[in-house]
Amino acid sequence: LGDLDRGLPQAHKAPSAAVRLVGLAMTLWRGFVLVLVALSCLPTCWSSYKFGVSLHAVYGTAGVRFAEQPTLVVLNATNAVQNVSGVVVTASAVGMTGLYGNRQATSVLGIAKFTDLGLAGPAGSHTLVFRSPGITSAQSPFTLSVGPARLLKIRTQPSAITLAAEQMSGPILGAKWTNLQVNEPSTTPGSQNTITFTVRPSVTLTSSATMTIGGLAGSPSTSVNVYSDNSCVYYFSATWTQSTGTLLVPIGFSFPCYAGQDIVFSVGMVSPTVSPRPRMTISAAGFIAQAEIPGSGSVGPRWLTASVHESTTNPASMNTLTFTIEPSVDISPGSAISISGLTGSLTSGSNLTIGGQNPSWFSYVGAWDRSTGTLVVTPISYISAGQLVSFSITVQNPLSPRTAVTATISSGAPTHQTTADTTHQTTTAGGTTDGTTSIGTTATSTSGTTVGSTTAAAAATFSDAMSGTVLGASPKWLTKLVSDSPYSSTSTAPGSTNTTTNTTTVDGTTAARRLLETTAPMTTPSPGDTVVTLQVQP
Repeated sequence: LGDLDRGLPQAHKAPSAAVRLVGLAMTLWRGFVLVLVALSCLPTCWSSYKFGVSLHAVYGTAGVRFAEQPTLVVLNATNAVQNVSGVVVTASAVGMTGLYGNRQATSVLGIAKFTDLGLAGPAGSHTLVFRSPGITSAQSPFTLSVGPARLLKIRTQPSAITLAAEQMSGPILGAKWTNLQVNEPSTTPGSQNTITFTVRPSVTLTSSATMTIGGLAGSPSTSVNVYSDNSCVYYFSATWTQSTGTLLVPIGFSFPCYAGQDIVFSVGMVSPTVSPRPRMTISAAGFIAQAEIPGSGSVGPRWLTASVHESTTNPASMNTLTFTIEPSVDISPGSAISISGLTGSLTSGSNLTIGGQNPSWFSYVGAWDRSTGTLVVTPISYISAGQLVSFSITVQNPLSPRTAVTATISSGAPTHQTTADTTHQTTTAGGTTDGTTSIGTTATSTSGTTVGSTTAAAAATFSDAMSGTVLGASPKWLTKLVSDSPYSSTSTAPGSTNTTTNTTTVDGTTAARRLLETTAPMTTPSPGDTVVTLQVQP
């Protein structure tokens, strides 16, 4: 073009538009070819590169970001660092999905640095892998340790449901009987009986204490015999009041009755003849308040177990009521066992099907009166004393929530007793008459002869409230237990200051409650401390 330019007239020296356009096209083509060559080189130009780990994580803690973050370098085949930028490196954990943080880093002059990697997973040995397309990957082993204990927060959502306040088991945080038992060989009203008490105080009882046993009213005995092997029991100074059925037993004059040790004493008397039998109670004046002796605490025919449980509290739902009973005397075939107080049910009819564990004992049917809420079942065979029997019925709950009811169980069960061919007993103070040794210091005597007969006493009607509430069609506490475990015997000493309550109310209409549970071990109690355990089940 230059040669042509020098031989042309001046008017023709400027290139034409076509020439300029051709020159521009050639320039763009050369650039495009260079870009294609560069792109086609990428997979092969770095094919000889590899990653090297210049800084390993080495150690880590589960759930905590690595203290030393991994750093990668781009190397060639001779392990020389290549000053390349823009290489994207991706990190992953072998066999794990718990790697978190920014899992990608971009190289600058051959160096890629991670900044916030961490691993949430089980403690032990693990491996990190670093990859990028076309470059040989690298691995970095490290050890993960257990993370720190954390607080777990459990939140209950606000609700319109309110569980009524109910008395919890107890008592706690005070002087009490930690063991209360009574045993009697005979439960027949009016029979000669030896009642043995076993009690255990939580505090030491000294000379200013007197045990008071109540609930023995109705005994024909004008005097009783008291005896104990415990040196702290002054049984020879016991006082009996027949009119109130109360026995006073002095304790601790010369030797204290120590906290945590059982006190055992026996009372010889004629069993009360009244029915129903009152529960027996015991207290230690000035130390331990009056407490009812559970279970076998009452004298004579009684229900050792009488409970009822329901399957649902939903309104209008079909509800299975399960009864568990255990009499202290034999219940004869044909005796009526009546459970009353089951009012509010929508179930009508005169008979209900008996199900549960022992339905055959009642011929699978029971008489039902919806208006009075009374179920009557009749055993077709003997229910022996101390035998647990369980049966159930299904009724429909009330349409809307209401106060749950407590059932009462009673039985007019004739009791039977087989006597020996000859019975002759005379008990005197401090000696033996007719081969019978007295057990106390106060004299009482009974004598008589019964020859070769089996007697049936008059029907002994005994009733009791059943444990458990039913047919409320509303939420309730299924379990309400509270207990304390003293770290030392001084923790329940009289006069100690404590703040507690033995009722629990949850009102779901207010703000949600938060319960905190820690995985850290509980601090070891100090002498005088008491560990209180609450167990509830809504």
